[in-house]
Amino acid sequence: MTSSPVTALLLIRHTAPAAWAKGVCHGVLDVPLSEDGAIHAQGIADHLRDTTLDAVYASPLSRAVVTATAVAAPHGLRPVLREQLVEIDFGAFEGRTFDEIAASYPDLYGQWMRDPATVRFPAGETFGDLRARVTEEIARIRREHRGGSVAVVTHGGVIRAVLADVLGVEDGKIFRIGQSWGGLSLVEWVGDEPIVRYLNVAV
Repeated sequence: MTSSPVTALLLIRHTAPAAWAKGVCHGVLDVPLSEDGAIHAQGIADHLRDTTLDAVYASPLSRAVVTATAVAAPHGLRPVLREQLVEIDFGAFEGRTFDEIAASYPDLYGQWMRDPATVRFPAGETFGDLRARVTEEIARIRREHRGGSVAVVTHGGVIRAVLADVLGVEDGKIFRIGQSWGGLSLVEWVGDEPIVRYLNVAV
């Protein structure tokens, strides 16, 4: 009997962004890493130096690309950028402070704070939109690397979407899944059956 191949997917949230982004809504807004974030990214790369990686994928936003480039370098790799791995698009909220959003969209802001997964952001996405595109992209990566080991460097919302899918968590409970800057999560598929080996480990 032939055993099922094991496909390992290491999910890495990008490290801390620039301080000016604190309190500013940013999903697809291209916020760079902070100096501490860049140092942390190198620390993650050092930690993973002896981990087998066949490829490193990343969101094309610079905070993910810089983190991914550090992770990929010790393995002689360059990150493969995939648009479907970008953070949720907050649309008209992008680049605005939360106080500004609350003042301009009080009802929608209230809904966002109470039940974020139900909100469609003006000219943007819902969490359901994010989950659909991310799930499709992760399935594609798994097909391309069946039986292999890859890293995906991306955003908190994207990683929550992947973990929610493999754990069977409904959209409204996604924020029960913690995601820290630079947190590592590992999912292995034995054949087509996913197993979460660890979640949001700090390095």
